[in-house]
Amino acid sequence: MFVGKDRRRDNPPGARQGLVVHGLQDLEAGKITKLAAKLGFVTQPDDPRLEISTCAGFPFCISGEIETRKLASQIAACSGSLLDGSFTLHISGCGKRCADMSGPRLTILGKPGHCQLLNEMDSTDDPAIDMPVAEVPEFIHRLDALYSGRPDRCMSAKEFQQDQWCNLAPVQTDQR
Repeated sequence: MFVGKDRRRDNPPGARQGLVVHGLQDLEAGKITKLAAKLGFVTQPDDPRLEISTCAGFPFCISGEIETRKLASQIAACSGSLLDGSFTLHISGCGKRCADMSGPRLTILGKPGHCQLLNEMDSTDDPAIDMPVAEVPEFIHRLDALYSGRPDRCMSAKEFQQDQWCNLAPVQTDQR
């Protein structure tokens, strides 16, 4: 959300579904920004939620198997430095992959009773990882802890994830 002093009359949507509000004084802008943050809007440029793309998911979509928005919030809260902008975390409530982004991504697909994590960073052939939805935030937290403690500080989260994918979960499947 960008709030500024520009006197334009219209307030068009900004990039990445943002809201741009023009014509406010500093005090008004500060109040609106605080209110927006309190209501759960992204108000800071380094908010990890900007690196997450999600569909509506369950219960808003009839095809949704998982609560994508809830999962995205849980992951954003525990992602630390992992969501560094080098890839997008894509969360889809089902196999249709709504809200899919181009470029390197880690995809979480909702399946009946669980979800599947896919490493789609480049043209990798990495196996999918199946796990209960409730375990995904801890998995991401574990991945972040490994990333934060890595010896090679020049490695991006994308490069790290590609390097460590096969070491992350004990149960894996090749089914996509």
